[in-house]
Amino acid sequence: MVAYCLFCETIKCEAVLAQAKSAFMDQGWIAGYSPRQVYHVWHDGKILEREQLIFPGYVFLFFEEPFQDYYPLRMLSGVIRILKDGNQVYELSGPDLAFARLILLQKGWIGKVPVYREQERLQIHQGLFDGLEVEILKVNRRTHAMQIQIPLGTEQLKAWVQYEERDPKGVDDEMTANSLV
Repeated sequence: MVAYCLFCETIKCEAVLAQAKSAFMDQGWIAGYSPRQVYHVWHDGKILEREQLIFPGYVFLFFEEPFQDYYPLRMLSGVIRILKDGNQVYELSGPDLAFARLILLQKGWIGKVPVYREQERLQIHQGLFDGLEVEILKVNRRTHAMQIQIPLGTEQLKAWVQYEERDPKGVDDEMTANSLV
């Protein structure tokens, strides 16, 4: 399996996904997702569930084999560029590929990020961001949301995600994500 991450016009993520599926169905297409999360908001005294893009403008595409020519990916309407790593390779690899595979397994839906409290700091443990160098930039404890920064290729993606606190008992001593909060 090969994964690519496209950066597209924010409001065109769904259109890019539909085009890609249609264009590449006979060329080893597996799936494509623009990661989303359900979050809760108060409206007229009630808690409502809303859906939001985690990384607006980013689309992950999965194929059986790598592309020899990237022109068809670039030519999808709304695509600005294909993300690449520092070696100018477009196929996701290492932690980026592991992250993309988790997105594929979750069918694009990101659950609440599990965290635990270490004194007054939140620490990420397990879940979708396990193994990535995720930084927590800001925390809104009232809404249980945090702004995180994730390295992907040569980009630093920032996103607001919902979190849930877990009991630190049973958490491994070795943490895979750093916190600045």
